[in-house]
Amino acid sequence: MATSFTNTIDAAGRFPPEQGRYHLYVNDGCPFAHRSTITRKLKGLDSIITLSRVDESIPENGWKFPADASEVRNGSEPDPLYGAKLIRELYLKADPSFAGRWTVPLLWDKKQHTAVNNESADTIRIFNTAFNHLLPEDKKSLDLYPEALRSQIDEANEWLADIIRSAYPAIIGATEEDKAAARAKIYALFDRLEGVLSKTKYAVGNEITEADVRVYPWILRFSIVHH
Repeated sequence: MATSFTNTIDAAGRFPPEQGRYHLYVNDGCPFAHRSTITRKLKGLDSIITLSRVDESIPENGWKFPADASEVRNGSEPDPLYGAKLIRELYLKADPSFAGRWTVPLLWDKKQHTAVNNESADTIRIFNTAFNHLLPEDKKSLDLYPEALRSQIDEANEWLADIIRSAYPAIIGATEEDKAAARAKIYALFDRLEGVLSKTKYAVGNEITEADVRVYPWILRFSIVHH
């Protein structure tokens, strides 16, 4: 009984990289999905991986698609592949016994009609390298997880993840005390990040890496809510 999809895209595997074969379902309000759309744009995959946006999330049923043009908003659109009403339908199409959460991003294989991956950290790395043979040199050469910096990126990901873990409590904590404690932790982490950025252009050195991509959506949302 699956609770997530964690496949990768690999020339020698079940899901080989091909032009136009894959589709990415996202919602711009979801910071995890935002990571995937940032990476797709940075790597120039717009014409290689198609994309559509779901509408708001319903607590009982998960993300939904607009039923028709009258419900379209914030870039959302009806499901272009199967006419699904809920993202849940796609999860159950991929695996009728799926028992996890119906989340975005969801990377979908249009050829096999099944889910590939629904973990944003995985999709960042898939997009980073899997389609390089289809890209122009400037996009191919952009490496968000270069081997020489991986230990530093992994270390940065770990402490920057504390910003992510504290973001929701800071916004929707059970009590005002909980919110205040979470905000204090985030501001301390921001101070640490500011110290890093006073010496380098990005979180790990002077080139953008996945560490920046992973944390930026959360910093953006926290700043909008609290400033």
